Amino acid sequence: MLFRMLLAEAIGTFVLTFTVGVSTSEPFTVGGALWAAMVATAFVSGAHFNPAITLSIITRKYINNTLSQPELVKFLLYMVVQYFSAFIASLCAWGIVRYPVYFDISSDYDGSQGFFAELIYTTILCANVLMIGSVNDAIVVSGGIIALTLTTGNWAIGRITGGCFNPAVGLGINLAYLLQHDDHFGITWLYIIAPYLGGIVGGVFASIFLNEVAVQQKSVIDKSQIE
Repeated sequence: MLFRMLLAEAIGTFVLTFTVGVSTSEPFTVGGALWAAMVATAFVSGAHFNPAITLSIITRKYINNTLSQPELVKFLLYMVVQYFSAFIASLCAWGIVRYPVYFDISSDYDGSQGFFAELIYTTILCANVLMIGSVNDAIVVSGGIIALTLTTGNWAIGRITGGCFNPAVGLGINLAYLLQHDDHFGITWLYIIAPYLGGIVGGVFASIFLNEVAVQQKSVIDKSQIE
């Protein structure tokens, strides 16, 4: 079972990163690829494909005291697979396209602006993943909403940072570019740290809101039983 989960993460992360590489992170293309990867892997692994999302799930489970040691090990293995698969996908993308693909801050903005842009939209993405995963069981619907969230983030801040929101994708794409052109790697830390922080904040926010949802659902059930 664990092997199938790790394979699903590897395939999904590969599809996502490869699409980023060959499309230069075109929003609808990347969002569609994410949706397709989620449906194709049938959420066998939970369809994380992103270390920041995995960290947000760890955060939520830790807050709720439901994080077991085997689960933590599984999630850490997810991250290892995500990083490895993203790097392989980046190399494959570089083997096909002739134009440069990398993540960096636009010359019109500074590092702090780029950092908070990535932080804010990664927080939104991770919180949305946790929320929709808890209140909707339909794979197609859930995948579509999450893909639309990613597309929105790309359109919103793509001109600032390229719209990464994923440490594995950011590292993989920029490392492949470094091997080809020896440039644009110094800023890669931003595409790792900001999404990770966004994952933690998103996990906290989702925990607060999901706990409120649980209270409301319990209230409805109690009311129906009384009637």
